[in-house]
Amino acid sequence: MNKIKKKMGKKFVVGKTPTIKTFIIACIVLFLIDVLLMGFLIASIDAMISIDAIKLLNIALVVFYIFLFLIYGPSVMICSEHWDVTDTHLEYYSINGHFRQLVYAFNVLFGREDMFSSKVELNSIKEIKLFWKEGILGVVGATTFAYKYYEVYFAITLVDDSIVIFQSLLANDNNNKEFVDTLDYLKNNYNIIINDSYGLKEAIGNPDIDLYEYITEVKKKLNNDEGGVI
Repeated sequence: MNKIKKKMGKKFVVGKTPTIKTFIIACIVLFLIDVLLMGFLIASIDAMISIDAIKLLNIALVVFYIFLFLIYGPSVMICSEHWDVTDTHLEYYSINGHFRQLVYAFNVLFGREDMFSSKVELNSIKEIKLFWKEGILGVVGATTFAYKYYEVYFAITLVDDSIVIFQSLLANDNNNKEFVDTLDYLKNNYNIIINDSYGLKEAIGNPDIDLYEYITEVKKKLNNDEGGVI
């Protein structure tokens, strides 16, 4: 990670950065899925396949691969989310919409990810508030289940009193120490107020604390579901 940060000119990188390796792996996985599906299709055909039919199947293989990549490729790249701190800015990425994600994926391939970053000058930050949002992941059908989870966000108040909000604790990141160290750096070097009324930073930095259970207990003490929300 230190080599990646140095190469990118970052002091801190929270989360995982998308790389060409990620892109190549995504292409290989989608290609294997494409070949397997086409193999099942060919195996299901009982009659002898003519040369012309094989040519058509090869064309179909290529077309279907392109279709798979255009649909699922961007989603694979977006799984590598991160926010960064440089000497002068806090940078975060908000890649919404499938077409924008597709463009983002190709720009990552050519080393142009920074085109999609939103930058906030560190000297313009007055306060960073930590809060959570609750989400539910579920499926309704023959079997219905629901999984509740929490996402930790930043609400950044700037010196002009405008507010910037983005998800700060990322699901793909196992290095919570980087999250804590980054906040400490911003507080100690830029006198930024860290508004953490519910002790989220300490809980995130403690490997012995389950964040879901921690927030659930905080909510019980508050006796409502809105304690962490702005």
